[in-house]
Amino acid sequence: MNLSKRLEEARQAFLKKENVKASLRIQDPNQIALAMEKHGSLSSLFIIAILLSALSLFSLGAAKVFITQRSPVHSGLEMLIVGGLAAGVAYFVGVLLKPLGG
Repeated sequence: MNLSKRLEEARQAFLKKENVKASLRIQDPNQIALAMEKHGSLSSLFIIAILLSALSLFSLGAAKVFITQRSPVHSGLEMLIVGGLAAGVAYFVGVLLKPLGG
């Protein structure tokens, strides 16, 4: 079985399993299939994205110590908390506005 046929079958299985609306599909459907083959599901990709974002926020906050002369742990946690709250609010606003988009 060639790769394009396998990717199309994986994409169709994903769309059927996750019940994704046609209007919400990714521009390149092959990305869905490739991600699923590599990681197993989009929920695990979402968790990976959250962890990488948290690590980035903490690292930027800790790097802020060169300007503020504060504790790197304190600055990192401050940035993580503020950025995490902002991300959470943005996510839930998106959830609330989703019905308006169709």
